[in-house]
Amino acid sequence: MRHLSRIIVVIGIALACSSSLAADEVKLVPVTASAWGASKSEAIKAALGEAVAQVTGRAIAAETSMQTKSSESVENDTESYSREKTTSQNVAESYRGLVDSYEVIDVIASGSGWEASVSARVARLVASKSKRKPLAIFPFTFGREAFAVLGQHFDSAEASRLFTQAVVEKVTSSRRFMVVDREFLDVAQKEASLVVDNPMVPMSRLMEIANTVVAEYMVVGQLEGFTIVSQKRELKGFDQPFVTRQANVSVTYRVIDVASNQVKYAGTDVFSFANDEIAGGTQSVALATTVLSKAAERLSETMLDAIYPILVAGVSGERLTLNQGGDLVKRGSVYDIYRYGEKIFDPYSRESLGREEIPVGTVTISEVRPKMSFAILGDVEEDIETDFAPRKYVLRLKKRGVSSDARARSESHQAAKQRISDKKAETDKDW
Repeated sequence: MRHLSRIIVVIGIALACSSSLAADEVKLVPVTASAWGASKSEAIKAALGEAVAQVTGRAIAAETSMQTKSSESVENDTESYSREKTTSQNVAESYRGLVDSYEVIDVIASGSGWEASVSARVARLVASKSKRKPLAIFPFTFGREAFAVLGQHFDSAEASRLFTQAVVEKVTSSRRFMVVDREFLDVAQKEASLVVDNPMVPMSRLMEIANTVVAEYMVVGQLEGFTIVSQKRELKGFDQPFVTRQANVSVTYRVIDVASNQVKYAGTDVFSFANDEIAGGTQSVALATTVLSKAAERLSETMLDAIYPILVAGVSGERLTLNQGGDLVKRGSVYDIYRYGEKIFDPYSRESLGREEIPVGTVTISEVRPKMSFAILGDVEEDIETDFAPRKYVLRLKKRGVSSDARARSESHQAAKQRISDKKAETDKDW
């Protein structure tokens, strides 16, 4: 029963606080309180309830129980009562306040009962300053279509695992969400159950466990198809064949609001990559990892653009500071910049459709950092620096930049194409 009650407490905390718990942190608040009871134990319980009420504004439940070490002695016909501080306790009370540990200061006779004074540390959930919403990314499943890399079968489960890992990495780097890892959910739950079943674990630790259980949004999806094909062309005058590659990744996915069970965003996309975008090499796992990582990047980019598009956070002349950096923003990318207008509502349902976006011009990413990026204004139709206000200007991707590695491969590929063209021209002259 003791273990069951602890599990119920954790589940109760998670369910009752699901809207804000995952963004909170546990603080232990020291407090002293006094209360009257018909017996010593009732007086102590009442005092602890008063301590909880001081911190949380809610009284401790009547069935509260605690395991304590105690000793009693009689001196000069007067009974003195003391209890040692302990961390072995089992508390069932209001969700927002839990006694982590306590010490009885005094218990004295008062009328027909007892007056108890206690010093306690009450665990309280304090809202985090971070406004990032918790997002759980569940492992992507896979469809019935066979996956193939360079003509060889590729394990569907492994492809889905690599894709899920890449999505977690990309979304985390955007800093738009507080990402909750769900890939090893079973292992985490077993580990948490060991903690819950341990009677020596204080309630503040149980609250922390509950704090990792609930997310506001979750991403679920399926990897429908994955292929990488290669073609070789033997060209006259060249010792090595000219190799071209084409990769396709198709995926369906949904972003679901956990509280309402509504689909926040859904999509079915096919991502294609060729030649310069695919790293060299013939090892199937390395090649698959590269392609799936790129597909995860495109998926994360699309998803975040729909839910949390990049905003202009500051303006200094022609230089803009943007509120997103990390892997999803590429130096050299070109974005259209829009000014938010009035909110638009559906005439039938009166549901908000978002805000009007008025085109202003274009910007080009000049520098990318982990938490932010910078862009240079292109052709614009208004003075953004003078008119700037927070959350007023939003960016939408127009042309994606490339990484330095991809740029080097592209230059090498173009050079190869030029050599082929020159060789062909020389051959034509010979004829």
